[in-house]
Amino acid sequence: MTKNLPEQKEIFSTLIDFENEIKSLNLKHIISNSLKFIEQRLNCPRVSIALLDKNKDFLRIFEVRMSKKQIAGIHKGDLLPLKNTAIYKVIKSKKPFYRPDIKKDKAKYEITSKLLKAGLKSTYIIPLIIKEKCLGTLNIAASEVDGIREIKRNILLRFAPRLAQRSEEHTSELQSHSFI
Repeated sequence: MTKNLPEQKEIFSTLIDFENEIKSLNLKHIISNSLKFIEQRLNCPRVSIALLDKNKDFLRIFEVRMSKKQIAGIHKGDLLPLKNTAIYKVIKSKKPFYRPDIKKDKAKYEITSKLLKAGLKSTYIIPLIIKEKCLGTLNIAASEVDGIREIKRNILLRFAPRLAQRSEEHTSELQSHSFI
């Protein structure tokens, strides 16, 4: 955690505002409000949540917010193969993964070329974990190289457990979407 007092105040204030945004009784509203908050408050051009399907072979894009054009093949509802993705690395390790310049590992991950075509240059992927079980990921992308500052990453790390907890509270909704 940062020792910079103004930075700590910003993190704390943002967390309180985030909590107020996710006080909905409906999972769709919780996710939608969360992504809208992240996109607007943290100025992130692309924010999405991908959840594992119940067989853990695929990811389904549960919700996407993007200030620019949508990315072909990565829309809300799309089913994506899990293997050979940066998200797979995050789900397996249960640790966040920041890629300050996705162009450097373009060949490594299949989806990277789609992100680059859309003008995105850096990503941050955070696992959504409840009781040692990874439900999916919170995915952030920026249009600049190293475009997700450390303070934003610190804030996002604190959002992810709340999103996972609120998602688990709505288990029946997740089941109806074939996620668990």
